[in-house]
Amino acid sequence: MVTFLATWLLCSLGFYSPQVQVDSTQVQKWQDVTATEFKQIIEKDSTAFLLDVRSQPEFDKGHIAAAHLIPYNQLAERSKELPTDHQLVILVYCHSGHRSRLAAETLLKLGYKKVVNLQAGFAEWQRCQFPVTAPPPQESKKPEGKPNE
Repeated sequence: MVTFLATWLLCSLGFYSPQVQVDSTQVQKWQDVTATEFKQIIEKDSTAFLLDVRSQPEFDKGHIAAAHLIPYNQLAERSKELPTDHQLVILVYCHSGHRSRLAAETLLKLGYKKVVNLQAGFAEWQRCQFPVTAPPPQESKKPEGKPNE
């Protein structure tokens, strides 16, 4: 009883974290990272495959440079567009992190071993004011008609 209370008190205060042994052959998971960590991986690993799993309209409004668009709900059927090397790092993101987590699960099922998820999505990337590839500005159309005399 004393050991339980001591452990509970230490855990509650943040001084003790019990070690949990997990057999990595049984559980396979992607890695969630912050926007800063995501950006560092992009900068350091030139072979990483950057995957945007948002919709086409979202992608067209702006995305991370060099990203490949495959909406999360089309990932399995469009898997031939993914790298053939399942050991490459796959960096995946969506707007908020939810769809990219679903995509990460699919990528693991497809056999990819190194999946990294932008945990708070493109929204966090933008909050950090990291570079975004945006569409070209729309030119304003001038009304056609007779020139002013």
